[in-house]
Amino acid sequence: MHKAPVTKLNRMTNRALPQMLVNVAGRLMDSATFFAMAAVRPSKSMIFMFHGIESAKDSYQYDNSTPLHSRSVFECFVAWLRQAARIVPLEDILCEPQSDDGVARAALTFDDGLLNHYTAVYPLLRELDARATFFVPSGLIGTPGQMTRAMIRELSAGGMSIGSHTVTHPALPALSLREAHAELYESKAALEDLTGKPCADLAYPYG
Repeated sequence: MHKAPVTKLNRMTNRALPQMLVNVAGRLMDSATFFAMAAVRPSKSMIFMFHGIESAKDSYQYDNSTPLHSRSVFECFVAWLRQAARIVPLEDILCEPQSDDGVARAALTFDDGLLNHYTAVYPLLRELDARATFFVPSGLIGTPGQMTRAMIRELSAGGMSIGSHTVTHPALPALSLREAHAELYESKAALEDLTGKPCADLAYPYG
């Protein structure tokens, strides 16, 4: 990933933070791994990244490259996480990686701006009284399988954070510096215009 444009962004991060990132998308949440994980108590600060949750209200057929987890497994995961850590907004961890009281903290993030983020994830987070950050490719908003502008505004108004996932979801290292600059800055500007709030965080695709 080109570093030059990122350094000028408003405290955007690629989430490559040592000791924090636990990637659970696509390869963690099978039942055997989950129950093995439940015996482990986490420490310090962690960021858990998901793609989506299966939703009966979402009829879009995602391809096999989009990891989806069942609602029941996700509910069990959050229940376990609440026993093991304090769920906090991503910004809290990015601003203060170490908690003052020594209690483990965890943040939830969701990549790709998928339709099921609105139909399945958001209602469940509200039921669980938990907040999360949704990383959205701004140029894909409203396309098949993606959230609409109105949905994203509702998430933002409901206390969820909206972060950048570039404009078109490219592999940034394959782009020229000019192209990468456009992907980062145009996404940030579009999301800030959509939500009326600062877009301070970036999750780069294929990271």
